[in-house]
Amino acid sequence: MKITIKKNKFGVLDEKTKKFIIPPKYDQLFSLSFDKNKFIFILNRKYGIIDIDNNILVEPIYDCIIDSFVNKHKILVVVKEKKYGVILVDGTFIIKPEYELLTYFTDGYGIYSLNGKIGVIDLNGVHILPPIFDSYNYHIKFGLILVKNGKNFIFDHNKNTINEKYELLKLIISW
Repeated sequence: MKITIKKNKFGVLDEKTKKFIIPPKYDQLFSLSFDKNKFIFILNRKYGIIDIDNNILVEPIYDCIIDSFVNKHKILVVVKEKKYGVILVDGTFIIKPEYELLTYFTDGYGIYSLNGKIGVIDLNGVHILPPIFDSYNYHIKFGLILVKNGKNFIFDHNKNTINEKYELLKLIISW
């Protein structure tokens, strides 16, 4: 199987038979990081998802679908009318598109933004921390770092709390 372009349209070609499994009718086509038999497609500037049999799993209604490529949770971030949400590959909503930003889903937790402030959300859509932080960063050793009023805090994934006693030096956040 190989994603192929024909007359400026993308499809999937069976390399053995040289026949298209998915006809070249899409403006763009990407295989999912966690399932090579499913594809994000773009058609008329809208994103959707199809399977290897060209069945539409998610209608092309999104402005963007983001596959994180480090996706042990098998989720996709979607953007519709500048609002972010999270879906499964079949289109089932985990988190409805109502956030200004949704990102960094690691260990089941992600960053969200509402009214310009940052909070922490889980994969069930539960707000673990309210949107009270000014910014965030991710550090390979310390994990998620949240900033409020110039103070840096580490989010403790195990306790689901902010550990203020582990306040970081400004040096670490500026790496």
